[in-house]
Parts: sequence; C-alpha cells; structure tokens
Amino acid sequence: MTETSERSTQDIVEVLTAQHHQVDELFSRLLGAEGSGRARMFAQLLHVLALHESAEHVVVHPEARKVIDGGDAVITALMSEEVAIRDALVESEHVSVQARDFAGRLARIRDMVVEHNRHEEVDEFPLLNQRLDDSERRRLSRAVEELGKLAASGTEAEFEHADIAAGSPNLMVGPFAAIFDRARRLIAESSEDRP
Repeated sequence: MTETSERSTQDIVEVLTAQHHQVDELFSRLLGAEGSGRARMFAQLLHVLALHESAEHVVVHPEARKVIDGGDAVITALMSEEVAIRDALVESEHVSVQARDFAGRLARIRDMVVEHNRHEEVDEFPLLNQRLDDSERRRLSRAVEELGKLAASGTEAEFEHADIAAGSPNLMVGPFAAIFDRARRLIAESSEDRP
C-alpha cells in the first residue's frame, strides 16, 4: 500500500495526533541543535506548524463547531491559544537562531504548543471521535491531505505575499497566512461547483 493511500485511510484524529508528535520531535531536535542547521530546522518547524494550524482552521475547527455540544466555546478557546502561539512565532522569526535568547524563546513557545496540543487532545479530539463516524473522520483526513498538497503546490514567492495580494487585513507573516488564504480560496471555489 502506498503512503498516500495509507494516510487516506487514517481518521482525522490519528492524523492530527501524529502531527502533534512530529511537532514535539521537531522542537526537541531544534532545542538540541547548534550551528547552521538550526535555521533550517526552525524553518521546517514553522512549515509543519503552518500546515497543521491551517488544516485545523480550515477543515477541523469548523466541523468541530458544528458537531460538538458547546463547540463554539471549545474552538474559541483553542483558537485563542493558536493566536498566542502564532504571535510568539512571528516575534521569533525576527530573532536570529544564533541569538542568546533564541533557545529560551523557543522553549516558551514549545511549552505553549505542548499545552495547546494537550487541550486539543482532551477537549476536541475525543468529541470528534464520539460525534463523527469513521467515514466522516476519514473524509476530514482526506481534506487535510488535499490541503497539504495544495500548500506544496505553491511557490515561495506566492506564500510570501499571499495575504497582501489577497488584500487580507490579517497580516500573519510567512506560511500561515499563505496556506490559509490558498485553502480558503480553494474551499470557496469547490463550494461554488456544488449543485
């Protein structure tokens, strides 16, 4: 079986939980890294986080709002944490990875992400498992997979300027806004194609 078909048979909770573990591993490797590889690893961490958060914003959180009792409150709290993490990452993008305080900043961000992931795994994921059947969870997983393909299809220049080109008042820096803006356009186009 190919990697793609294996992923498409996973449900969304499995996919997101695996991504949480991937992010934990990237933080650990980055905090232990020194020298020139550190900048590349930080860029990789930002990319993985951008894909993960974009998938949650575009695919998972809207579904959770609909199917979870009190979903608005749960998702609003999670998204508030995500904004705080994004803001801390944006600040850290402007600090050299070789700076003395980079490791301390990164450790604080890691702690925020670990706590946020724990909230998702306790407050959102079990309820998605309860409220959505297997086929619905796999459908969400395929949507996240397609979002990843969409993000991979863009050029770096497109990602650097996507939020500005779209006239978005949201001035998130880097890949977060670009992936989110591309996904939002794709979803709008696909809903227009429905009868």
